[in-house]
Amino acid sequence: MLWDEICEDSLLKEIQQLKTNELERFFRQHLSLYTDDDKAFSKYMRHKFREKGISQKDAFKKANMSEGYGYKIISQEKKTAQRDVIIRLCLALRMNVEELQKALVLGGFSLLCVNHRRDVIIMVAVNNKIFSIEDVNRFLIKYDETVLYDGNSKEE
Repeated sequence: MLWDEICEDSLLKEIQQLKTNELERFFRQHLSLYTDDDKAFSKYMRHKFREKGISQKDAFKKANMSEGYGYKIISQEKKTAQRDVIIRLCLALRMNVEELQKALVLGGFSLLCVNHRRDVIIMVAVNNKIFSIEDVNRFLIKYDETVLYDGNSKEE
C-alpha cells in the first residue's frame, strides 16, 4: 500500500463511500492502521533492522539518540511522545516512505501527509535517498521548517 493510499484524506473519501458489508474487507486492507497487537511496532522495527542489515547500535547512533533510549523505544518499554524520534529511526534504517508511514502508524503517530509542508519535505528527502539527519535538517532549514533534532532537546 503506497503512502498516498493511506493518507487521511484518501481514507476519509474511501470511508465515505464504504458500504456496511465492506467493513471486513476495509479492515483487512488497512490492517496496520487497526492492529490490536500492542507489540506491533516493536516487531515491525526489529524485522526492519534484520531486513536492512543495520544493527540497532548503528541505527541509534545515526538517529542521534542514546542506545539506552533507542532500545527502550524499540522494545516499547518506553513510548516516545515525539513523532520525530520515529522518523529519525526510519531514516537511520534507510526506509522508504511506505515503510516510514507504517512505522509511524504502528508507533501511534500520524502519517506524513501532503497537507503539511514539513512532511512533504521529509517525503521528498526520503524519495531522493537523503537519509542523514543532518542533510534532512539542512533541507528543512532551507524551507524554514523545524529540524528533526537539534541536539539540545531532552528525549529520555
